[in-house]
Amino acid sequence: MALRLMYNHTPAMVLALDIGGTKSFVGLCRPDGTVLAVRRIENRFDGAAAYWSALLDVVDELLTEKVGGKSLFHMAGIGFGGPIGRDGRLRSLHVGGWDGIDLSGDIGRRFGLRSTLGNDGNVAALGELTYGAGRGLDSIVYLTVSTGIGGGVIEQGEPLLGQRGLAAELGHIALYPDGPECSCGGRGCLEALASGTAIGRRLREALAAEGASQEALAAFPGAKEVFAAAAEGCPTARRVLDACLSDLARGLASIFNVFDPPVMVLGGGVPMAGDALFVPLRREMVPHVMRFRRGDVDLRPAQLGEYSVLLGAVALAMQA
Repeated sequence: MALRLMYNHTPAMVLALDIGGTKSFVGLCRPDGTVLAVRRIENRFDGAAAYWSALLDVVDELLTEKVGGKSLFHMAGIGFGGPIGRDGRLRSLHVGGWDGIDLSGDIGRRFGLRSTLGNDGNVAALGELTYGAGRGLDSIVYLTVSTGIGGGVIEQGEPLLGQRGLAAELGHIALYPDGPECSCGGRGCLEALASGTAIGRRLREALAAEGASQEALAAFPGAKEVFAAAAEGCPTARRVLDACLSDLARGLASIFNVFDPPVMVLGGGVPMAGDALFVPLRREMVPHVMRFRRGDVDLRPAQLGEYSVLLGAVALAMQA
């Protein structure tokens, strides 16, 4: 059974927010997933309070400019870039100071909107299930592979939350006990091995060991530059990228073995590499998937691009 949007009165618009560590989106969207207007905000602020205040100002400006008020809708959805406990506590591995900030309450008090909040991994999974690569299904595993690695699991139309609301932190599967330190406090996590940040870091480490200059190292801040260098024939970039994709494939295979999803969807910046990512990933996953299930793996790119979380926030609001 496909996911059903649960609502009594269909609004003309939904306010949607995607709050990330390095950037955010504020959008006005239709319930069918059409993005009517969107603003991108780079995080250049000192801490969460200033960041959130700036986002609220952008919401205010967008509403004033596009609708001249709030009569066309009464609901908002928020995807937040970090774990959200069942107690409502916000946590972020990238931006400090979210404790004590009431996102839904602030939206309600300032704009008079009913607001629903979810972790960005779960919200992106809901977006792809409702409007994107998993449309027509009722279950999905989604991973965003970008600055970090996050994830969400939707089973029979419901997000997997866990006892404390912190389930499906798929980027923190530990692959190697003696691996690199991760922002979560552990070692050898998938995020520390195969996120866009990690791919850039691993190439810089390899080049530094070969005696490369600081200027040369600065040319590889993330995965995009590593993919380009590998495509141009740099042997070190090719070797590092192969190792990173092997680690990512191992993690994806473990996730598949655990959750048995009909589809696995990859979104975020790194999957924008296209076949250069997906062809080796599908090949490298095979040895780590149980033999009798290898023909069941369906690994797809996200269809909603950078709007997976934004449109997931629309679906989240419509379910409330």
